[in-house]
Formats: sequence, C-alpha cells, structure tokens
Amino acid sequence: MEAFWGFGQLMRQQIIPSVVGEHGLDFKDFITLTSISEGAVYPKNICERLSTNASDVSRILETLSKGGFIKRELDTEDSRRVLVSLTPTGTAVLKTARDRIQQMISDAESTCSSDDLEQTTRTLTRLQHSIRARVQQELTRTDSS
Repeated sequence: MEAFWGFGQLMRQQIIPSVVGEHGLDFKDFITLTSISEGAVYPKNICERLSTNASDVSRILETLSKGGFIKRELDTEDSRRVLVSLTPTGTAVLKTARDRIQQMISDAESTCSSDDLEQTTRTLTRLQHSIRARVQQELTRTDSS
C-alpha cells in the first residue's frame, strides 16, 4: 500500500506539476481539465469528480478561464446553468501533458520486466474493482438509511 500511495504522491507533487507548471497550472487545474475533457461539463459535475466544494471549483474555473484554457457559457437548454468546455489551448495543453506523462511512465516501465508489469496491472485492476464495489456498497447503505 505504501508503494501505491507513494506513486500517487509522486504523480501529484512532482510529475504533473513539472509537466503543467510551465503553463502556470497545478495538479487541481490538470485534474479539472481532465474532468472537463472526460465529460464533466457543469461545475456541479466537476465538484463531484474532484470531491470538493463549489467555491473551490469556481476559483479553479476562474483561473483556467483567465488563462484561456476553458470557456464558460450559459447552457442553451437551461440558462440557469453554466456549461464549461476546453478551448483549443486547453485541449493542446492537456494533450501535451498527457503525452509527456505517458512518456515518463513508459520510460520507467522499461526498467521493469513484462511479467512485473502484467502482474502490477492485474493487481491494480483487482484493487480498482474491489474498491469501487466497496464504495458502491457504502453509498447504497447510506442511501437506504
């Protein structure tokens, strides 16, 4: 578990900031851009994906908007809602960051055997499914109460 935690911290504290920092972005900005690119197009969706509150997301979106990475506009179907989307600049920065992160991981993978990588992948997949099922059980139990 310590290795898993350490890898996550490495990604959060060093790898992602080194990749997106040149654009004035940090980890939360990167995760927000990623969330938007994956379909979280309303601030409420972004709050849920980041597990944070609306005021924090509002500040992040303001920073990203001022930097030209996202645009915010009224939803044409419901003018009470704001729709968030990536700009071409945001899309390009996100693609560059993902490519560079993938290259760093590929370079690191080259130090491991294919058996080690396959075992790691299987283990992480099992952990992901197990944790997801456990969280779903907890949510179901909470909703039933």
